[in-house]
Amino acid sequence: MLAPLIPAAALAALLYAGAARTGADTPSLKAILEVDRDAYYAGDPVPVRLSIWNDSGAPVPAPSSEIPAGFELFDIEGKKVAPVGVAAAAADEAAAASSRPLTAGSFVGYARDLTILYPKLKETGTYRLQWRSGALESNAVILHVVPRYDPDKDYTARVDTDMGTFTMELLRKDAPIAVKTFIDLAQDGFYDGLSFHYVESDRVIAGGDPSGTGSGGPGFHIPHERTQIKMLAGTVILMATGRPPSNGSTFAILLAPRPDFEAKETGFAQVIEGLDVVKKISNVPASPQDAPLPHHPLKDVKILRVVVKVKPAA
Repeated sequence: MLAPLIPAAALAALLYAGAARTGADTPSLKAILEVDRDAYYAGDPVPVRLSIWNDSGAPVPAPSSEIPAGFELFDIEGKKVAPVGVAAAAADEAAAASSRPLTAGSFVGYARDLTILYPKLKETGTYRLQWRSGALESNAVILHVVPRYDPDKDYTARVDTDMGTFTMELLRKDAPIAVKTFIDLAQDGFYDGLSFHYVESDRVIAGGDPSGTGSGGPGFHIPHERTQIKMLAGTVILMATGRPPSNGSTFAILLAPRPDFEAKETGFAQVIEGLDVVKKISNVPASPQDAPLPHHPLKDVKILRVVVKVKPAA
């Protein structure tokens, strides 16, 4: 579920430039770069919109260079991605737009599928996009291109935290709804930056709740799946809430067997690497059992990112 994103222009500070200025000496041009969501499936179009506004009280020249030539794309390592060139029609359109002065309060807009200019955006990865022309530059936006979920494939999820990394194997055959929901949320970046809200030394840790209390969630519920898997050290379960029981985004990782959970809770994953990291997180100093938020870590332990990958065939 690739959820719509609040326009990037509303989230980032705008950088202004331009030679023409009003009497109050305020910038006359501003460039706004917008995307409609925070993640795209690999191979799908990646539409972006650039708006260049004249917010002064007098006409000013539009950017002198072709609009498509001003885009700059960088991969996750900060390497600049080379464009394939600008289509003739787009170049003509951009040149015509840039030749017209912008009257007070007017703007020139450019909306395109950026994979035409950057075919690299059809591949999975995280990218940073910005536009600039001389001293005028837009806000930067982050583009996540993720693999489309295939219910016939097996997946792993690498969870990077500020105390280390662990990897889970997702059990799609046991909990298909939970696994797809977790993958969708992870690929949307939902878990990035959230903190673990519950830790019991060598017993369990819990996270995935944006409220940090254990009672929040992603804004929706999915059915509670009573799985038949063994509840062992490293088993990952979704935390059921409400009546009747339903699941959301909050998950717990067991560090000791819980046979009383078997056939009752939704076990959807198993930690296959980095269980020592999970144990280390469980031993973070926490509030006492009788506190308003029991076993709440006294220092934040954050999930930096969750990276989902197709499991290689055996």
